[in-house]
Amino acid sequence: MLKATLQILVMISLTSPIGASASTLYRCKDEFGHATYTNYKADNRKCTVLSHDETRSSRSASKSGGNTNGKASPADFPKVAGETQKNRDSDRRYILEQELAAEQKHLEEARKSLTEQPSGAGLNRHNPSVIVSHCMNATWMPCGARFPISNK
Repeated sequence: MLKATLQILVMISLTSPIGASASTLYRCKDEFGHATYTNYKADNRKCTVLSHDETRSSRSASKSGGNTNGKASPADFPKVAGETQKNRDSDRRYILEQELAAEQKHLEEARKSLTEQPSGAGLNRHNPSVIVSHCMNATWMPCGARFPISNK
């Protein structure tokens, strides 16, 4: 069964690139205003083209979507001097390194306290039978009990 399933999946994966060719993508709206995205244009719906059938290799370098004029931001956008930005970056790095060192110290302390505990310590507080037996044997009302517990 597993071998047959594997063979089917291999056959699908080998044939799927043939059927997965690019095509024009449409957004069509029906009479109720519901949008449907499809690769074929329906005659009875209002359809708009979202993307054309175009492969990336056929695009020219100028149409790559990159910024060709060399400006990263508008002219009126606030600028920061390179040295100021480097100082800010180094301050941020220092703060992050200090936080990392503090967290690593806390991790080591937690590991140390965990290894110092006796084997199995702390596991009983999550065991319901141990909690119930502890509550039944106590002389005072433990565990938030509102009614006295009788030991019969």
